[in-house]
Amino acid sequence: MSIGHTLRRYLIDAQIGMRLLKYNINKKPFPLVTHLLVTNRCNLKCFYCYPQVFTREIVDESLDDWKKTIDKFAEMGTKVFVILGGEPLIRTDIGEIIEYAWSKNTIVELITNGYFVSKRLKHLKYLDSLCFSLDGNEAQNDAVRGKGSYKKVLEAIDLAKKEGINCRIHAVITRETTKSLLELCELAKKLDITINFTQATVHTDDPDATLTEEELLHSLNLLKELKEKGYPVTNSISAINYIKNYPLKHYGIFKSKDVPIEARDKIKKCRRPYLTNYVDADGTLYPCANLWHKGENSIKDGGIEAAWKRQTEMDCYSCDILGEADMNNLLYMSPKSIATAIGHRWFKRSPSSEQPSSTLAK
Repeated sequence: MSIGHTLRRYLIDAQIGMRLLKYNINKKPFPLVTHLLVTNRCNLKCFYCYPQVFTREIVDESLDDWKKTIDKFAEMGTKVFVILGGEPLIRTDIGEIIEYAWSKNTIVELITNGYFVSKRLKHLKYLDSLCFSLDGNEAQNDAVRGKGSYKKVLEAIDLAKKEGINCRIHAVITRETTKSLLELCELAKKLDITINFTQATVHTDDPDATLTEEELLHSLNLLKELKEKGYPVTNSISAINYIKNYPLKHYGIFKSKDVPIEARDKIKKCRRPYLTNYVDADGTLYPCANLWHKGENSIKDGGIEAAWKRQTEMDCYSCDILGEADMNNLLYMSPKSIATAIGHRWFKRSPSSEQPSSTLAK
């Protein structure tokens, strides 16, 4: 990453901090982080995919339409655009979408399965972060995501790193991949990139996606130990502990009325409905992946501002998804979470040579 790119990122980070401070004072919602699902098309069929790309056929919105959407959210206060799908790099005009979002003085991240990185490499240099989906060792990942997908991700990471693009791995913890969390962290260490983990957020009725209490606790304890030993895990210790000690049923989405009074001092009310959003390929607006299509709220029904207002009136108090807890901590400006985010972005830490305890590494 060039000095100019790094300085730009520092300045935008400062703007984000100021806007969050302002929100803490006036509590006026605004879409700080906007996720754009620019296509529902994908060349893979991951069973836990929350947009259900394998069951929906949606015609892509035009480049001009996406530019108008980016314009509006930037005007409303968005400082981070996350571009995803489907597989966003399937779009032949994805470079124009990336560069247009970048031109709005925002941080731009893209999430990919890696298959089309070589074709779009020249456009990816505008990204502040290129995130690769990888969910286990080669056998486990390919069983979930498709044969050859593990090697394809490694090839794509190598290409991106040679171009100076900031890369990270995003891993979904399923029942099978709980067995390879250490391998994934070792891989991230070897590649000299960061990695973050979360549970599946939708399709939790699938026995392969839903962890037992024992499996979840084992995974969280292992991630905590690996992070403490210096592995490049970006999940914060505070978020890991929060999910470990979550007092309500796991894989639940709780409204205000569902949270007992005695549990409220252990739970943070989620800020995502007031500060983040996803724009689905069909125009539906929702705060996070865990609330994918929990209610029909389309930007095509009265425009983006009207849909945003409807979202902020949702009653979603809390859930126990690790990725959501991490984001919520950042939105609350938790000092530990901010320190974790800044530390992984700007500083290197050498992992300890000491291996995780044998009971956890299994």
